[in-house]
Amino acid sequence: GYVRRHVKAKAYPAIIPDSNSFVTGLLYYVETKLDMDRLDWFESDEYERTLVFVDKLDDNGLIIETVEADVYIWTAGAQHLETYDWNFNRFLKEDVQRWANSHSEDLQ
Repeated sequence: GYVRRHVKAKAYPAIIPDSNSFVTGLLYYVETKLDMDRLDWFESDEYERTLVFVDKLDDNGLIIETVEADVYIWTAGAQHLETYDWNFNRFLKEDVQRWANSHSEDLQ
């Protein structure tokens, strides 16, 4: 399994291995190699793209399918991570504008 931690002094998360945890999120389908290359560039050398199996859930939280997916695993060291989980709702409330401003050129 994996756990999602808050990166110190940043607005974004990091996923790291943790056999007692799991991460929920969204599954995106990348259409082209160019799109995948762009994601690799954006995630930078702090992360390593890794193939994992993920469970797709229905609206009731029941597994409907297990598929292969690439995820970006944090490789820049645990010393850069907080001990608490990254929270998407907190990100939307407190950090999304700061994150968008710091990446405005990257997102064009």
